[in-house]
Amino acid sequence: MIHMVDYNEIVKKSNFRKDTRAEHELGIFMDENYYSRLCEDKAPYLTFERETDLKLQYEGIDVIIRSDDNREIIIDEKSALYYTNNNLQTFAFELSFEKDGKVRDGWFVKNGLKTEYYMLIWPNARCEKDKKTGQNIQVDLAKLTSKDFTIVEAILLSKKKLLAYLASLGLTKE
Repeated sequence: MIHMVDYNEIVKKSNFRKDTRAEHELGIFMDENYYSRLCEDKAPYLTFERETDLKLQYEGIDVIIRSDDNREIIIDEKSALYYTNNNLQTFAFELSFEKDGKVRDGWFVKNGLKTEYYMLIWPNARCEKDKKTGQNIQVDLAKLTSKDFTIVEAILLSKKKLLAYLASLGLTKE
């Protein structure tokens, strides 16, 4: 009897772990170098909290910024980790994906998520010298730590305003 191995599943699982770890490290960098500075230095009337509960993260909540009068800004961070150091001039929004043979709504159009804003992040990180070629290469995502990030470009976008703008162009979920 021949046992078949689904290498696609192995790759998906290993990429998921690697991606999740790299996102966690980028989150630490953002907390130390953006959110804390925003809330402590620029706007001391604000506080922030990074959501660690997976259920809430699946609902589109990575960071909550709160004001003194209890208003909240719910942020879903999206990063171009696979394009680190590439000066990428674009960003992809997930409209749909396939899981278990079914097409499902992606995070941008999925109903019921609590996301109010997207923090789109284009990170830069330190490089290592390739031992064979001597060229600088990106540190493997599986090995990145928060200290490896050097600078990020980021933009905060209102989900509601972005969807309204797209609808005005005739682009809806349907």
